[in-house]
Amino acid sequence: MKLHQLCILGAVVACSVAQGRKIDAARVENIQACKTSEADLLAWFGEPYQRGNQSGFPTMNWQYASAGGGGSETQSLVVYLNADRKVIEYQLNPAAVLTTVKDKCKESDPSKKAESAKGADAR
Repeated sequence: MKLHQLCILGAVVACSVAQGRKIDAARVENIQACKTSEADLLAWFGEPYQRGNQSGFPTMNWQYASAGGGGSETQSLVVYLNADRKVIEYQLNPAAVLTTVKDKCKESDPSKKAESAKGADAR
């Protein structure tokens, strides 16, 4: 009977609990500002845990947590998108969420600069 109890105790100790899907660090390294799209993110990481809005920009948030006899692990990936649904910023395991986000894609895209200059000339 003691062996049976020992087996049950071992099973309980070895048990672990996980929430979410582990975030693939290799995929995170492939994220590129102004190039990676929302569709790319969904293909790589699946549906996000949460969607929101920060500083007027759509956000996507993936989270993973596991705990068990061997310790615990947490991961968080927060991605900020522009109006074209392209990544403008991302954070892996952020200590805090960005408070200001700018669309760097507009600043670096010469055609967008030319469009805004034409609009200013028309005034």
